[in-house]
Amino acid sequence: MDRVEHTNAFVGGHLDEFLQCNARGEPPPKPCHQIRWTTPTQYRYKFNYDDAVFQDKGEVGLGVVVLDARGLPMASLVQRIKYPMSVEAVEALAAKRAIQFALEIGIREGN
Repeated sequence: MDRVEHTNAFVGGHLDEFLQCNARGEPPPKPCHQIRWTTPTQYRYKFNYDDAVFQDKGEVGLGVVVLDARGLPMASLVQRIKYPMSVEAVEALAAKRAIQFALEIGIREGN
């Protein structure tokens, strides 16, 4: 199983948990501690990604920004795709595209 497939399985598991909580009317579990953005360690990169849904056009915008250990932008990507079946699918596709972008620009574990 390659990294993209592994990530798909990982994200899919969290999506299932989220959907089950919503079906029961429960809020999703809260993190144990406050999560704050930090710069990556030296020789590592941070990938920030997000999406925007344009329902009137039936499209989604995906965005990825790669930051170095100083927090400076190293690479970025924007892409427009057709709107998939759900907002949850959009979130999963944004995560998947960020991983694919890392591989495309030559960033692999240990870089």
